[in-house]
Amino acid sequence: MNVVAWIVAGIIMGWLANRVMNDGETHGRIGYLAVGVLGAFVGVQLLSPMFGPPAADPNAFSITLLISAAIGASLCLFFGTMILRKFFP
Repeated sequence: MNVVAWIVAGIIMGWLANRVMNDGETHGRIGYLAVGVLGAFVGVQLLSPMFGPPAADPNAFSITLLISAAIGASLCLFFGTMILRKFFP
């Protein structure tokens, strides 16, 4: 159940990034969503140990892991967009 929450957090962050960085291109929508989900998983693996001890049950819902997923997705989307704009203007 927790993994589903991470995926949803990544999709929401990818959708928000697509709306905020509206560059007029619709073909990038799937890319934003995919990078958001990837960033959510990376955020949970890297940031959640910094926030506190891991949950005893990995299937249990944890607000800390959800926040870690949202932060990770946001950072991954931010840096991914910076890199793409730098090398593919």
